[in-house]
Amino acid sequence: EENNNNSSNNNNSNNNSNLNNMGHSNNSNPNLNEDDSNASTAAIVAELTQSRIIQVDEWGFVRSSENLDSFNEQSLTNSYKKTKTKEKDRVEKWNNLIANWDNLSQEKRKKASSMFKRGIPDRLRGSLWRKVLRCDDSKKEQPKLYADLSKQETTFEIQIQKDISRSLPKHVFFQEKDGVGQLSLFKAMRALSLYDKQMGYCQSMSFIAAPLLLHMPEEDVFYVMVRLCELYDMRGVFMPGFPNLHKWLFVHDQLLDTQLSRLSMHLKNEMVPSSSYATLWYSSLFANALPFSHVMRIWDWYFLEGKRIIFSVAMAILKLLMPELLKSSFDVIVIKLRDLSNFPFTPDQLITTASEFKLSNRIQRLEATHDEQK
Repeated sequence: EENNNNSSNNNNSNNNSNLNNMGHSNNSNPNLNEDDSNASTAAIVAELTQSRIIQVDEWGFVRSSENLDSFNEQSLTNSYKKTKTKEKDRVEKWNNLIANWDNLSQEKRKKASSMFKRGIPDRLRGSLWRKVLRCDDSKKEQPKLYADLSKQETTFEIQIQKDISRSLPKHVFFQEKDGVGQLSLFKAMRALSLYDKQMGYCQSMSFIAAPLLLHMPEEDVFYVMVRLCELYDMRGVFMPGFPNLHKWLFVHDQLLDTQLSRLSMHLKNEMVPSSSYATLWYSSLFANALPFSHVMRIWDWYFLEGKRIIFSVAMAILKLLMPELLKSSFDVIVIKLRDLSNFPFTPDQLITTASEFKLSNRIQRLEATHDEQK
């Protein structure tokens, strides 16, 4: 990734060197043919899969060649049918929740948290995410905003075009150069960079927006990203200098000291800075680190309850991997924590472990301490 800005001051020089690689840059206009029509992502994925001799998993990711020999189509079909049957039984309950969400008391919304932690049915994820973030309110205030911004040029055009091919590159929806997936992502990122010119654009935005685009039209992706910046402090993660990312790494280090002290000491002894792995976690909300199924479960919970969930998940990952990490040295630790694509625990195990960490008040105090020390 490219970066033409200096990161903000931070006591940890290692943190600075890692944050400097995240990428804000100013570039000008590529040629992309724009199509204003929004087709169903699922329908497009199905069409792409049928028109090409490829096999994809249940999420639409192209299966690697080494897995094809052991691929059992009938087994996958049976498993998929069981999952869909079980999910269908839950859909009615979730549909009722969507319909009545605006009228729910705070107490009932709190009780709904347990449902979100167990996971939203995939077909309803987009609707629920938009609902809990109140994206429709933003859209009603400025109904033509996205249409206007997505047609204007931005100084980040070339960088955005480079990054869209790096966002979920193994997903069939984004593999066609200048295809529907890449073009939709390009337009959403262009609009976002123009919406807040002080924030601009960095690659992490695309890493988060691409999975969103599998669940909703590009305009809704734009509004979800806007709400994440407004509600959950992601603006400071994306803007030049990445001030909130510096702050969150400070919070991460302090939580690690108190919650997992033995592991914290080992990482210090091995000289593993949190920036060497956690920069990726926090800047992409784990989208560029964990398996897709885990990311979706984290986001179900995160969109409802906010940034404390991201810290709880970070601690949970480290706790679950701790026995292995304590036996490892610097190089192995960094590789293991940066690439969690083969994370050996299920989404349920990860969410259950994350639920053990009650960190809200602690996070607020640590953020305040960081701000005072600046």
